[in-house]
Amino acid sequence: MKILAIETATFICGVAYIKDSNCVNLVERECPRTSAEELPGMVKNVKKKSGFEWEDLDGIAVSIGPGSFTGLRIGLSFTKGLAYSHDLPFVPVPTLSGMATNISSKSDAFRIALFSHRNLFFTQVFHRSEILLSGVDIPVLWDWDTLKSSIEIENNDVFICGGEHITSENKNILFSPATPSAKWIGLFAHKRWNEFTVKNPFNLVPDYIAPFKITKRKDAVS
Repeated sequence: MKILAIETATFICGVAYIKDSNCVNLVERECPRTSAEELPGMVKNVKKKSGFEWEDLDGIAVSIGPGSFTGLRIGLSFTKGLAYSHDLPFVPVPTLSGMATNISSKSDAFRIALFSHRNLFFTQVFHRSEILLSGVDIPVLWDWDTLKSSIEIENNDVFICGGEHITSENKNILFSPATPSAKWIGLFAHKRWNEFTVKNPFNLVPDYIAPFKITKRKDAVS
């Protein structure tokens, strides 16, 4: 199976080519405000390095959220365009599920927390069986105090991505160097192809988890 995978849920923008459960080529870089400009060139780069043609692909995968409002919209819109123009099956991959693909935990269950902004984290618990990795609950947006309280009750490993300014003495908390990556999005899509592939992706919207809010600056003039 050959899959092109795209990740724009955070400040890391990336494109990966997956072939037979292996990541053949990966291009990714930090581009917090330029992912729309960077993506076409990344796709072209990966396509050239990998030597595939569009008709060779079995499908295309993209991170569906949670994550950055702007990044998710850009990634999903761009991927929809590719799927439509090349008549490709579409696999929307939950961001945290993609990250969980890269987690090595000694415990059967573990929690992932992805820093959002301020003191807020997207978080979800996963269970690793011998065959599949599955979410125990749905992803939620919690502040640090709520997340910390839950961690103290649970006896699972916790992998935190981002939010380095927040620390804890809990021995189960591991500040993970792993970030959302097109590689893990593609590998998840390969493993769970039959469950997650959609035939008509054009009504899909990003899974923002939390509503978008615009707050007025205190020093703004009415």
